[in-house]
Amino acid sequence: VHLYLNGEYMGVYLLTDHIEKAKERVNIEDDGYLMKYDGYYYESPLFLVTDEMRRIYTFKYPDEGKMIEGDDNWIFISSFMNNLESAIFLLEDDPDNTEYLSYIDPVSFAKWYLVAELMAVVDVNQYYVLPSKSSTLKEYPIWDAEWSLGLWPSEAWGWTPDDLLTESRWSGNDYFYYLFHSPRFRDVVVEEWEKMKVQLPTVRSNIQKVANSIVKAQKENYDLWPDAGKAMCNVTFNTWEEEVEYTNDFFEKRTLWLDDFISQNVSRQH
Repeated sequence: VHLYLNGEYMGVYLLTDHIEKAKERVNIEDDGYLMKYDGYYYESPLFLVTDEMRRIYTFKYPDEGKMIEGDDNWIFISSFMNNLESAIFLLEDDPDNTEYLSYIDPVSFAKWYLVAELMAVVDVNQYYVLPSKSSTLKEYPIWDAEWSLGLWPSEAWGWTPDDLLTESRWSGNDYFYYLFHSPRFRDVVVEEWEKMKVQLPTVRSNIQKVANSIVKAQKENYDLWPDAGKAMCNVTFNTWEEEVEYTNDFFEKRTLWLDDFISQNVSRQH
């Protein structure tokens, strides 16, 4: 969108929805949960710390005031998450154990992994959805991916796009470290990747469509923000066209890398 504030032009922005319980957003039952693995948990009045991994979750649903520490909702989700972690821990020593499937939906976890890995997302907000108390946990929606496609704040760790192009960011991280011990979960990842691959030409086409749709607007945006391609980033773009070319090139190379990574490290046939 072109943003004007009190009549003053502010540039080109991406308009998004809030992550919240709603029919057209995160559609869950009234007894469901919408949680965020949250580094800013201390800003929330209520947060859950798991026993095993000490992961800290805040809640988008139930809303503030509808759940308090020690009530039935709290006891249920605390027990659920602790049991989930205990189950996935078993995979490190017993890869064929399937107890974890009582707690997670492997397809949603696989899809989240593939999107985050394909985009080389470094810093992302992780959301988890339990549609109802009788459901298994799903990981979605993926959110907050501004540091992806090889881009990272220039002052942090000194990562270059090449560093981020050819490394797995997620297979050894988070719950995925344990899940990738499971041949069954790896099979799901392979199956979902095969489905995703056939859609990637459409994704690449849509990247170009978006670029084409703002080819005029970007000029006004850069007149207003001339350093937008240079600020806070490990890559300097002198022109908008360089940004578009970089995005397409990184996406294409990362696709090839991920296909090879899955073939060599995830698929059971290797």
